[in-house]
Amino acid sequence: GFDHANAGLRVLASVSLFGLEIADSATAKALNEAPEPYELFGTAKTLNTATMCGLRLHMCNALCLICEKLGDTEVEALGRGLEVGQVLTNVQLFFQGCNKLGDTGVQALSRSLEAVKGLTTLTLQFQTCPKLGNTGVEALSRGLAAANNLTKLDLTFRDCKKLGDPGVVALGHGLEAAKDLTRLVMSFSGCDKLGDAGVVALSRGLAASKLSCLQLDLRGCRRLGTTAAESLSQALEASVYLRSMQIFFCDRHFFADENRGIVMEAAGELRSIVVPKASGRDVCSLQ
Repeated sequence: GFDHANAGLRVLASVSLFGLEIADSATAKALNEAPEPYELFGTAKTLNTATMCGLRLHMCNALCLICEKLGDTEVEALGRGLEVGQVLTNVQLFFQGCNKLGDTGVQALSRSLEAVKGLTTLTLQFQTCPKLGNTGVEALSRGLAAANNLTKLDLTFRDCKKLGDPGVVALGHGLEAAKDLTRLVMSFSGCDKLGDAGVVALSRGLAASKLSCLQLDLRGCRRLGTTAAESLSQALEASVYLRSMQIFFCDRHFFADENRGIVMEAAGELRSIVVPKASGRDVCSLQ
């Protein structure tokens, strides 16, 4: 049976929820022989080492990894490990301070995720990954279009300074194809190359979706203007399933009074919309 006492595994909540702490052949063997699906939490570096020791994720149905200071080669290896996840439905990867991670690694990861056909929940948070740009995000968008079962998506590109309109336009196209999405979190905070064209395409994707819950962070996107506000308002008016919404904007240019009014009017009876005060601090305004 499953060796629950294995030194490399820590039981977090139940016999099917484990923290991966030590990467060795004994840990790999214990997980490979798991008689039932399990959830695994840990770091990407530990998982990569365990994979080299023979670990296969064929019985893992949920994976949550902290991915710190990884480069393209390590992320490619991580992706190869995911490809054998026959029962994977939930993948959460948190990339933090990966200064060496660029488009090549994210392209490889995207191809691997496309092979995981049963995904219903996907979280990819890229925080301060300065080499990640449009090419990598375009690859992610193609993966969205192929993710037929995806219902919950969290994509964060905080302070990814190379990301601009081409990548976000592609994401908009990907959202149009992701017909079963009901919950979406997207952050472009600090992406100061993002302009109206990106938000217009993103709005088209939102309008075509069945979203009931939306969180969108555009703080620090100082190139946005009235065109972006109008396209977003049209998307909100067309989103008949939307029940809850949080939107964060930069208070300069985009969230001038007239643009605030455009979006607030479109929000209608939605019960949760977050807008900034003139001071730049966020406040929740209920309609």
